[in-house]
Amino acid sequence: MSWLAAFRRAIVFAALFVILAPVAWVHAQESVETRKLVAIHTDGPEAEALREELVRLMPSTVQVVSIDVLPKAMRASGLPRDVGAQLANRGARKSLLKALGKALGKAQLDAALIARKKPGKSRDVMLLFVETSAAAEPLDVTVTPASATDRPQALESALAASLGAFAPAPEPPPIDEAEQRAELERQRAEEDRKKKEFVAHRPGFELFEARVAFELGGRSFSYAESPSNTPNTRPYDVFGVPGLGLGGAVYPAATTGIPGLKDLGLLVEYAHFFGLSSQTADVRVFDTSWNRFAAGLRYRLRVRDEGAVPIIGAFGAFGFQNFTFAPRDARATEIENELATVQYRYLKGGLDARIPFGRVAVSPSFAYVGPLSGGTVFERFRGASLAGIEAGLELAVVVDSGIELRLGGDYTRFFASFVPLPGDTYFADGAADQIVRLTLGAAYLY
Repeated sequence: MSWLAAFRRAIVFAALFVILAPVAWVHAQESVETRKLVAIHTDGPEAEALREELVRLMPSTVQVVSIDVLPKAMRASGLPRDVGAQLANRGARKSLLKALGKALGKAQLDAALIARKKPGKSRDVMLLFVETSAAAEPLDVTVTPASATDRPQALESALAASLGAFAPAPEPPPIDEAEQRAELERQRAEEDRKKKEFVAHRPGFELFEARVAFELGGRSFSYAESPSNTPNTRPYDVFGVPGLGLGGAVYPAATTGIPGLKDLGLLVEYAHFFGLSSQTADVRVFDTSWNRFAAGLRYRLRVRDEGAVPIIGAFGAFGFQNFTFAPRDARATEIENELATVQYRYLKGGLDARIPFGRVAVSPSFAYVGPLSGGTVFERFRGASLAGIEAGLELAVVVDSGIELRLGGDYTRFFASFVPLPGDTYFADGAADQIVRLTLGAAYLY
């Protein structure tokens, strides 16, 4: 930079200083002039701590002057150095007030606050608040706090009325109603924007969810035990059947922010079990097929919108579950009509939840299952009545944004009652079909 450029820059800075310095000085003067000048004087036991407490109690409209201003003026007015000791002498109060008024005038102060804690174990604090104005009545009280920690509050209560009259808080600026309405509108608009804001990869706000899981399934079908049961009521048990499950949900209006509609979703799930065959004790073999399906609606309700969000869901769906047998040879065909073949068609409705604990969430669920039909095994019995329940529990671990590992299991039970008559080909009082699944998989939320 050349010396000429540096000189020009110095001239500009000097000009700005000359223009702005008076403005800043006037502003500072106005700020000081609007505040009342008060001297705080303490002596005796705990004098320094007592002064600090009193300084903290002063309102913003008061300026506390330097600690040595009042003592100098008091000495010039003939007051002794230990002024606090005179507070206990009620007979000398008139002369003390007169001398303090003279000292305030010499120091050009608006008021003085004298305080002294009584010696010994007493917690009493003597206060004297004197204003320059002759019309103002001095405050002359003794404060007795309940404990040492209560002293600041007790002092504040004793001084509140006098300080409020001496240096009242400035009146707030007049309210601009138009600006106030505009601010409220801005706040409402911001709240509406947050409600409509779509949050990706966050449970309870997601647009869609897709999941896949490896499954292990088991089934136990049994009849109510009775001496009247016919021999052709065959039970069935299997466990550890591998399968693959797919599922998902989509909330079409999640990004719109429309109340109610944004949390209404469509559900679908399907699972198929592989490599399953069944065999009786006398080696009759059947190829066995097992699959299930459900589709329906779910409404989610967030307990709150901030932080880790607990969610409650209500759902309803149509579903089916098939467990069928195909005989491999003629010997197997002979008993085909005795097997627990089912083709459940049902409507179910229930509640679920997601309860987060940091990166882990627990999801319990329960549903009532209302069968529309049960399939071949129930058609064999007179007066068959069928109902069901379903319960599940799942643990989810958040791995990355929108990606979760899930471990869970569920239990479904169909129970039936029959009204058989003597001589019926198939005779039993009832049956129970219990189905369990263990799942390990992953999900992606967006």
